Amino acid sequence: MRHAKSSWKNNSLSDHDRPLNSRGSKDAPKIFQKLINENWIPDLILLSSSKRTQETLSNMNFNAKETKIEIMPELYLAGIDQLLISLQSILENKTTMLLGHNPGCELLIGHLTGGWHEMSTASAALMINNNGRWVLQKILRPKEL
Repeated sequence: MRHAKSSWKNNSLSDHDRPLNSRGSKDAPKIFQKLINENWIPDLILLSSSKRTQETLSNMNFNAKETKIEIMPELYLAGIDQLLISLQSILENKTTMLLGHNPGCELLIGHLTGGWHEMSTASAALMINNNGRWVLQKILRPKEL
């Protein structure tokens, strides 16, 4: 999943510290509800350390008792090599969400599936690992809900 829409209002903030804007705060819960409806609730969330990814997750209201959350600073603006390394942390036979940034989200999906897919803010790609082969089931985009 890519983080929800962030704010550029405060130029004194570093990129890492930019918060969500009002649209981002509205889109994250929409995606969360759709994930529930699709029965794609993560058992583990691997999360970038940026403020906007953490706020995206906070607005999604996951139950921390049921979902393990691991903040991974190395996911902040990670390239394909780092994202592939992070996949080693996913839980077998469970649902894992990697919540990060572009272009990493698009690059990872393309690398794993062999196809290019746009990941607008707050989009979630639902993928299944089928004996080492990743299959894209669908992409949830807030504008399409």
